[in-house]
Amino acid sequence: MLAKPHAFIPGKTFIDNNGNEIFEPEIDTPLDSAKISQGPALGIKYIPGAKNLEMKASVFFKSGDPVLDMPSYSWQARHYLQGRTKYGLVVDPCNFSFSHYFNNGVPCSTISKSFWTSGDPVSNTGWIHKYPSDIRFLSSAGPFTISTNEEVEILAAYIVGRGISPLMSISHARAIADDVKWFFDNNFNPYLILVRDELITGNNFKLYQNYPNPFNPSTKISWQSPVSSWQTLKIYDVLGNEITTLVNEEKSAGTYEVDFNASSLPSGVYFYQLVTEGQSVSRKMILLR
Repeated sequence: MLAKPHAFIPGKTFIDNNGNEIFEPEIDTPLDSAKISQGPALGIKYIPGAKNLEMKASVFFKSGDPVLDMPSYSWQARHYLQGRTKYGLVVDPCNFSFSHYFNNGVPCSTISKSFWTSGDPVSNTGWIHKYPSDIRFLSSAGPFTISTNEEVEILAAYIVGRGISPLMSISHARAIADDVKWFFDNNFNPYLILVRDELITGNNFKLYQNYPNPFNPSTKISWQSPVSSWQTLKIYDVLGNEITTLVNEEKSAGTYEVDFNASSLPSGVYFYQLVTEGQSVSRKMILLR
């Protein structure tokens, strides 16, 4: 990573809501520097000799459990930050009493022991928590050392996603997180590929995030309409080309759900758009094979 002092990042092309291509030219970027996005006005800040830290561990606290409850001392907190239990024990995904492992072709023994319940509950793959309970999650990065008066910048995003079911809520939050990361990686670029917020009126019209997302090859799309109206639901590719029409009919007030099968499509980003009388809202979904 530090072999070359500088390198050029190729230009990138983005698609706005109208299907127009927005080109971002290549920039001279120091590879031996940490990158901090500060927005269009301040640009991108680079800290030579530093690097952006990856996540080190993700654990959870379980209320009332003698081994996994909230830390009482600094050394217990440090153990959690290192991906261990409160008393410094390593969690084994193959026989952890609070989780279940779904064999998806990856040996259980190869899963990182620092990321508890790192599976996917939407697709039932990997290592997931199997008991409903009062738990809090903790993610950590590092370790790193700092000197007196040394500048440290910490960026955090608080994401809330809620669907009409627990699993849909997970897919909803993931989709928001993807957009937040894209927004930061592109220095809070104003040219968003779409507006993620639900279109909500006083009558509570909503288009939910599809689930699962990412999906392969099928996913469900749900929406809620407070009044009867002619409703159209269409699928588009990232260039704005129409792929298919899932709904095109008069519907009464209520909640609806349709299946979208993308078995004939390549992997990539797609959009679904619901249009009713005087209202339109779109969302992004990812087909991942």
